Amino acid sequence: MAFFHVPYSFHLKNMVQISESRIAESSMKGQSPLLSPHMDKRIPPGHVIAKIPLESAKAYPMRIWEGLANSPRIAYSDRNSHDENPTLNIKVAPGGGKTAPHFQVVLFVTGAYHIEELSYLRSDPTKWTTWMEIHLDARGLDELIISLISARSGMKNE
Repeated sequence: MAFFHVPYSFHLKNMVQISESRIAESSMKGQSPLLSPHMDKRIPPGHVIAKIPLESAKAYPMRIWEGLANSPRIAYSDRNSHDENPTLNIKVAPGGGKTAPHFQVVLFVTGAYHIEELSYLRSDPTKWTTWMEIHLDARGLDELIISLISARSGMKNE
């Protein structure tokens, strides 16, 4: 695979134009690009503006296992080895939620997952400083950036 160097400012300018055209297109159809009646449980009402395939997603909040007889486990969704189809969803929530009633961009992962015991430990998991990982194929970066710029443009219109 060959890579060509293109100045980032060129990419950013094109992404902003694409983002602005998405918003204008929705407005011409008489729709708000940011509002829809769709509502997910536990996530503020709003509109999902992108669904980006992920390589994998892992959640490992180790503190919930402290003091229990069970060994630590992680929730793991993996496209390649388990065909679980993890997807990063980007949602705009103009009204926010109960505890933060202002414009928000919500990132959440959907898709099947499995639970794994940590049999390959190299360090004490209760001392890990992270508790979640999202692995995005670099080919999905443009869609992520375009979606976030689109959300930002929508926030300016609120």
